Amino acid sequence: MIRSLVPVTAIAACLLIVGLAPAAPSRHQVQREEACRIEGAVDRPGDWTRTRLTNEFAADIKSVSYTLKGGKSQAHCIPLLTLVQAAKPRLNPKAKNHQLAFAVMVRADDGYTVCFSMGELSPRIGKRAVWLALDRDGKPLPESDGPLQLLSTDDEKPARWVRSVVSITLVDGLQSGPSKPVNGAK
Repeated sequence: MIRSLVPVTAIAACLLIVGLAPAAPSRHQVQREEACRIEGAVDRPGDWTRTRLTNEFAADIKSVSYTLKGGKSQAHCIPLLTLVQAAKPRLNPKAKNHQLAFAVMVRADDGYTVCFSMGELSPRIGKRAVWLALDRDGKPLPESDGPLQLLSTDDEKPARWVRSVVSITLVDGLQSGPSKPVNGAK
């Protein structure tokens, strides 16, 4: 009789330990920490989690107020240009205003993609306010919008706002090759 209690006691102890152990993060939870990947024509491609963005760009975080679907909200954000500059676009110092030949493509987890020119983002040229939101109204972004959301608050229509940002790709227009003249122009 005592022998049969040992396996039962061992099984009960294992179940108790398993019940107390923290659950392994689900695949979705792990993916949420992977905020986005910056890649393309940059010297420092890499993955940027919300935590990494908050730590490395603490001095650049701004509180941004905006209206979406008739409701007013506020978010802690970093400028998109700050992250792009940290990735070090591959600029040719011999090419005149080379940064103006770059496009910044932002893609969501559902494939929705928008594009900004570097000129738009430049504070000396376009001065367009484009932000990576880290939260909304003091709370983490909802699962459907996070872990990062792109806000283009200067746009009249929020068509270039991107929920669930997964990648930012820099495209160098000079690397795509020379264009052919139109109508015989040289």
